[in-house]
Amino acid sequence: YHLTDPKNLIESIRFLEGAKEVASVNNLSGNVITSGFTMNTQVPLTMEVRYNGKIGAKTINVNSFHIGLNTCEELNSVTRVPHYKNTNNYKLLKDLDCNGIDFEPVGDLLNPFLGNFEGNNHEINNLVINRPNKSGVGIFGQMGVTGKKENRQSIQNLKVNNALINGKSLVGTVAGNMYGVVYNVNVSGTVTSTGDNIGGVAGAIREGVVIDTVSSTGITGTSSCGGVTGYIYDTTIINSKASGDVDCPGKGLGQSGTGGLVGTAKKIGLITGSNATGNVSSNTIAGGLLGFVDYAANVEVRYSFASGNVSSSP
Repeated sequence: YHLTDPKNLIESIRFLEGAKEVASVNNLSGNVITSGFTMNTQVPLTMEVRYNGKIGAKTINVNSFHIGLNTCEELNSVTRVPHYKNTNNYKLLKDLDCNGIDFEPVGDLLNPFLGNFEGNNHEINNLVINRPNKSGVGIFGQMGVTGKKENRQSIQNLKVNNALINGKSLVGTVAGNMYGVVYNVNVSGTVTSTGDNIGGVAGAIREGVVIDTVSSTGITGTSSCGGVTGYIYDTTIINSKASGDVDCPGKGLGQSGTGGLVGTAKKIGLITGSNATGNVSSNTIAGGLLGFVDYAANVEVRYSFASGNVSSSP
């Protein structure tokens, strides 16, 4: 938090959660005060400033802070925050080891997570999410909602190594269902499903943007499967790539597809500067880069390629 004190009057600052003090800075002096600390809070705070012998208070929306996460247990505890209220922003403060943790996705299809996640260029290791009967499976079950393009949620600057993700439908390493921005994310491991919309990074991305993102995840599902995402709707993908194999039998011609980068594309879309190098196999519609493009969609592909083997037997 940064304050300017040109008259040298501020003596101390306290942050209160109700009546409880969660952080403080005392014995201050100098023209400029800068204080950085982690506060584990899920509610708005009161900032109490003592200056020139007086006290002033201001309510601060917790969205103006990133809540720091030091362990996988702390990340998993976010699942216990009421998701319909959770507009908090989170930031990794170190690499996380999720070994032995029965991880529960943050947010779900009914109560999506509405905050932002800053990986801070850290890694998540040994992540296992096993929810075979659940739709919306990933670190975030669902992030964002429709109609919020001007204020998209985001996941950025994150690496997830050797994750094992299993769900019913809408399954991905980082998000099951995503409305928003994925930037500078790198994932590896396997994603498996018995249903639709399966991707290495996200099961489905709607009204979103994917930039500088890499997936080397192997994908096994039923339909709408892709190396980065199984399904896009009104989404742009820039400078991203997938190298994992994608194996989905598919269902019904003209309904969905299997692709090295994206399985199914609908409405408006742009893929540029991207590639897929994994092998693709399906019993219906399949493609090295894109599987199925809806006949009414306006999807443009620029400066992109695929080099893996494609097998299909419709």
